Amino acid sequence: MPRKMTFEEQSEEAIVKKIRKALQGSVGGFWFKVHGGPFQMAGLPDLLGCVQGRFIGIEVKRPSRMTNVSPIQQRMIQKINLNGGLAIVSCDPDTAVEEVTRFLSTP
Repeated sequence: MPRKMTFEEQSEEAIVKKIRKALQGSVGGFWFKVHGGPFQMAGLPDLLGCVQGRFIGIEVKRPSRMTNVSPIQQRMIQKINLNGGLAIVSCDPDTAVEEVTRFLSTP
C-alpha cells in the first residue's frame, strides 16, 4: 500500500481541497475557493466562507511556508478580523476546523 503524503509534500491546491471538504463536513455553510487573477482584489484569502451568517477567510499555506504571508495578505486578514469576521492562516484541515468551530461558538 502506498505511503500517505504529508501536508508538506502536497500542493497548496490539494491542501485547500482537503480543508474545504473538512469544513463542509464539520461546520457546513458556503465555501468558495478564490482563484487569483488580474481583475480580482489582491490579498484575498484562498478560501472564503459564510457560516451562520459569519464571514470567514482562510489563507492556505504548506507547513514550511506558514510564515510566508505577504504584507497585502496580512492587511486583508487584519481587515477581515477587525470587521467581525475570522481570517486565519492554516496548513491543515484539523487546525482550520478547530479555529472556525471556536469562532462560531463565540457570541
